[in-house]
Amino acid sequence: MIYLLYGTEEYQIKQEEKKIMDSFSLDALSIETFDYNQTTLETILEKANTYSLFDEKKILILEHANFFSGKKGNTDTEGLEKYLENPNPQTILIFNVDGEKIDERKKIVKQIKKIGKIIEKNKEVDPYSFVQSLLPPYKMSSEVFSFFLGKIGNKIEFAENEIEKLKLYKGEDLTITKEDVHLLTSKYFNLNLFTFLDDIIYRRKEKCLETYQELLRLNTEPIALLVRLANQIRLMYQVKELTRQGYSTANIASMLNIHPYRAKKVLESAYSYSKETLLKHLNSLAELDFKIKSGKINKDIGLELFILGV
Repeated sequence: MIYLLYGTEEYQIKQEEKKIMDSFSLDALSIETFDYNQTTLETILEKANTYSLFDEKKILILEHANFFSGKKGNTDTEGLEKYLENPNPQTILIFNVDGEKIDERKKIVKQIKKIGKIIEKNKEVDPYSFVQSLLPPYKMSSEVFSFFLGKIGNKIEFAENEIEKLKLYKGEDLTITKEDVHLLTSKYFNLNLFTFLDDIIYRRKEKCLETYQELLRLNTEPIALLVRLANQIRLMYQVKELTRQGYSTANIASMLNIHPYRAKKVLESAYSYSKETLLKHLNSLAELDFKIKSGKINKDIGLELFILGV
């Protein structure tokens, strides 16, 4: 079986990988993960083509397989094309692509569409709704809930583990207090997109660059961050315009398919900016995205140059 995963939501992609691995119930020795930045496609295909005498299955995961999106324009995929014509039934291949799009014109993409599964993970998970889904039968007040989100920095990849710790600690007491959260929940780096956006727009460059460098140290993909910023600015523009037209927060949340809590927070932030300012930065990010993907600028410094240039 062949899987092609792509999108900007890294946590969701990792969860999808785990779901696929769990479905085959293989031991850890039968699963190998490779980084395309540190290996070759030929190495992966050689391992994929290797048969087991005992008909044992194995899973091979290739991270950063960006030749599916065109980012690795010089990659020779002829070997992969031949493999996909007659894949080894003992091998489960998972290709993980960075970024929101794949190149639908590529032969390898068309081949996987026929014989495997292509899974997109671009829709951002609302932290509020996600944490709410983890809580039952336990409860938090709205104040405690906000405090908890502040502790995990809205990073949903940490939420499940932290909620589980709180549940084990509370036992039969189903009410989680602020003291419980303070005692048990780890403090994670908090990327607040509203604050980061404020720092960019109001030219607090030193603070913004410090945040950006911390994100790079945490292995945050610059393209994913760029897309999240662009999505946030676009959402702010939409909320601002719909509010001007007289729609309520509840109506806006329904129209944009977002949680009312998020719509309220976006509206609060959007008040500070003119439509012209939001459009200017949205266009700048779109231009930067094009330059990075077309190889005109290095992805690691592209967003930094954008910050310095605002």
